[in-house]
Amino acid sequence: MENNSKLLPKEIEHMDGLVEKYRTVYTQAVRLGKQIEELQCEMMKVTAVMNNISNEEEKFYQELSDRLDLPIEEARKMILEEIEKNVNQKKN
Repeated sequence: MENNSKLLPKEIEHMDGLVEKYRTVYTQAVRLGKQIEELQCEMMKVTAVMNNISNEEEKFYQELSDRLDLPIEEARKMILEEIEKNVNQKKN
């Protein structure tokens, strides 16, 4: 009497194929996970640079505000208007 609980060679081969598919996908997932970690690290660096630039900009506005004895918002508005004027002149 044949034991029906044993897998056929065809079934074992099929299962091996599925396991190999899992390995392939797992390898891709690990690679993507590493890339995500690297990109998160790069993003933290970019964020730090952006914060430094923003702090420098705020310091510039404050210095101009102090020099011209204007509220900081007025100094910021004046600078932005000047930049806009220069951009418009370059367009023409």
